[in-house]
Amino acid sequence: MSSDYGKMTFREQMRGFPLFQMFIISLIRFTEPIAFTSFFPYVYFMLIGFGVPENETWRYSSYYAASFAFFQFLFSISWCKASDKFGRKPTLLVSLLGSALSMLVFGFAKSYFVGLIARSMMGGFTVIAIIRTIIGEIATEKRHQSIAYLTLPAFWNIGVVLAPLIGSSKYLVRVPADIANPNNFLSKIITVRPISVSTAEGFYDSFMDKYPYALSNIVIAAYIILNIFIGFLFLEETHPDFKGRRDYGLELGDLIRTGLGYEVPIRPWKSEGLSIIQSNVTDNNSSVLEIESIDERTPLHHSHTSPRAFYNDQDVEDDALSTRSDDSVQSTNFLSKRASNAIVRRYSEIPQLHLTRTNTRDPDAVSIFTFQEGVEVGAFTKPVIQTITANFILSFHNIIYWEFIPVFLAGEFLKDEVLFPFTIRGGFGFDSATIGNLLSYTGLIGTLSIMILFPLIDRHMRAVVSYRCGQAVIPFVYLALPFMIFTLPDYNPKFKPGLTLNLLYCLSSLSTVCSSICFPQIFMLIHRASIPKHRSYINGASLSITSLARCIAPLLWGSLMSITEKYSISEVAWFSLALLAFSGFIQSLFLKDYDEDLKAEDEP
Repeated sequence: MSSDYGKMTFREQMRGFPLFQMFIISLIRFTEPIAFTSFFPYVYFMLIGFGVPENETWRYSSYYAASFAFFQFLFSISWCKASDKFGRKPTLLVSLLGSALSMLVFGFAKSYFVGLIARSMMGGFTVIAIIRTIIGEIATEKRHQSIAYLTLPAFWNIGVVLAPLIGSSKYLVRVPADIANPNNFLSKIITVRPISVSTAEGFYDSFMDKYPYALSNIVIAAYIILNIFIGFLFLEETHPDFKGRRDYGLELGDLIRTGLGYEVPIRPWKSEGLSIIQSNVTDNNSSVLEIESIDERTPLHHSHTSPRAFYNDQDVEDDALSTRSDDSVQSTNFLSKRASNAIVRRYSEIPQLHLTRTNTRDPDAVSIFTFQEGVEVGAFTKPVIQTITANFILSFHNIIYWEFIPVFLAGEFLKDEVLFPFTIRGGFGFDSATIGNLLSYTGLIGTLSIMILFPLIDRHMRAVVSYRCGQAVIPFVYLALPFMIFTLPDYNPKFKPGLTLNLLYCLSSLSTVCSSICFPQIFMLIHRASIPKHRSYINGASLSITSLARCIAPLLWGSLMSITEKYSISEVAWFSLALLAFSGFIQSLFLKDYDEDLKAEDEP
């Protein structure tokens, strides 16, 4: 079955799309993949420089990945709660400042533990959950959501293209000379510049010799700071309670856009009398007509004021606290059923009351009209749990693949320890430039697949179906990867020198295409399965849970890789990863397309 808008033309689907705001949030989204993946090409050599034994690089690189994910797990929900309290925009900008600082600390690290602290800081300041929430609040129409959510993996893949180029650039990264010696295999694949002892040595060379990985991180930190200024000037606040708050940065950005000849919208704090709630109703008959036009998108309160009364000559607050039924509300003849439901849904978002309304006919129901303070009652319904679990499994095996394939490619090729078909030890023996090119190329393939392939798939397939298709292919990539080592010319001279790289390019590209299809679809399924008022909280919880997966996964697989490496059975770890990915496919068969927005509209 095709999607609901499969018969629309692309122009019709894109009509009214919030292009400018999506462009701004996409630039900010771009910072995470660059910060996260830029060190992949040189992490192996960085660890060697820190004194890590070559046969322990699997384990120590997993600690870097795990620390990032663990602190992301610890702080994700806190960041989302902060965005609910202070607004999306200021919270996002503060997190970006912390990310820039952590990049600088990592670049100037002179020991393994300083690098570990920096990676932990990066994870703690990552706020992808807020970005997901902002995208959902920007793209409010269903026909826009698939296009909006595909920006998450699209810009991830663009970052995967550029970040390895930054991390492997000979102008931004210099592998220290003291890790290459005649008895080390690295001397065969690295061109080492002798360290000059001249007093006339330039500042650039002396700086690169002292801090070989700093310059690449400085470049990335500068880009993050640039995005802070762009967000301050042009990003709009999307939180319903803070949209009307005056934004001086946005006002300055509007002046810049106006000076360049662009039209800017009238900001809420500059307009008066646009909300029917802010006016006192004096005529009952006219009140009926105005209130009948209310729906769940009509703002009924502001964060700095208490809710205004909807009824004339009635104490609404007392009525609400006495949990009157819908029928009693309708008996006043002021509200229709539709308007009453809209009011209930909107008032259920007021933090002072936290009213939760649940349909008793829903098997996932939690309660009927329960008041809680600070508790997200009814957020984790069965559909939400199912989609978050699917995201957990997908993130678990995806992060393992991308974290460990650079280490596998950079590991020393041990011809005497490799025997077809089930004796594998070591790696492919590639240098950082080759690894960086491979990662960049596959990132480019992922970007193109999102721009060209994903819209076609999304228009003709339901989100859950395309998600299942992607999940079905990934296990075969993991199964085939370790056997690529037998195609190296050093193992079998019958194979051409470029065959191994071409096969690796194909496998990585296939994995990237499938991931590029799966991730936007599961994000969209989580968004649609979530009750609207809980979406920020659920996005934070979802990211926190997937961060836990990204924390546990490298630790478990780092240890597993070390054990299998010790016994020359490295393929067992990759087979286990394929089995995990296959379990994700099985779990996807139980998913359905959910839509809480339509469900809310259909509520009696």
